[in-house]
Amino acid sequence: MRNQFLQSSHRVRRAGLLIGALSTLLLSVGCISPAAGWVSSNVVPFDDQRSAILEVVPLGTPRDEAADLLKRAGITFSTSGGPEPGVYYCETWEMEPGERYHLFSELLFDSEGRLEGVRQTENNFSQSQ
Repeated sequence: MRNQFLQSSHRVRRAGLLIGALSTLLLSVGCISPAAGWVSSNVVPFDDQRSAILEVVPLGTPRDEAADLLKRAGITFSTSGGPEPGVYYCETWEMEPGERYHLFSELLFDSEGRLEGVRQTENNFSQSQ
């Protein structure tokens, strides 16, 4: 039990550091509208989103535990309305009160209900390339 608590505390602490770094990155590239706290047309690249999400919810995490970890980290998600049952569609990440970022990631679970990957979803915030 103590070992699980220490692992969970370590994971939350690492996620906090990652959230701080990601917040700094987002502020430096102008992704936040300070008045409203919402993302403008600039977004964090999907690879950065995936890395940050996997810091919060590592591969192999059971579905129920993943839901708890996402909620504790401030990530909103839905499980309905998508073509695949059991997929968590990540919507926003509130890193600090009033600082919400749009996410376009979905968590994929294997037949045993463990996280097996993070995939990009379509979004309306694509950057021109």
